[in-house]
Amino acid sequence: MPWKRLLWKGNCGEPSQVAGAVTRRTDGVALIATGLPLLALNQVIVDGDDATTAAIAGAVAVMRERRDRFVVSLRMGTDDRFVPFIAELGLRRDNQQAVC
Repeated sequence: MPWKRLLWKGNCGEPSQVAGAVTRRTDGVALIATGLPLLALNQVIVDGDDATTAAIAGAVAVMRERRDRFVVSLRMGTDDRFVPFIAELGLRRDNQQAVC
């Protein structure tokens, strides 16, 4: 996908093409923080069964520190166990963002 190159460092260690962007994957949680105005480019994404609450909290903390608008993306059904934790972080569920 073309947008992936904008955000993720490639295998050759090339820098991100978006100045100040932060991208990483830790313990089943991907962080995409570009500062660009699209929510899709500023996300905390739970993408692995090994995801931890600590990794989610860490990624949310980065987003809050940057003061970017962002979303936390959970896999429907698979990540339901994190819904109460997300609420504890002070985030609210937005069913309008759900993709079927």
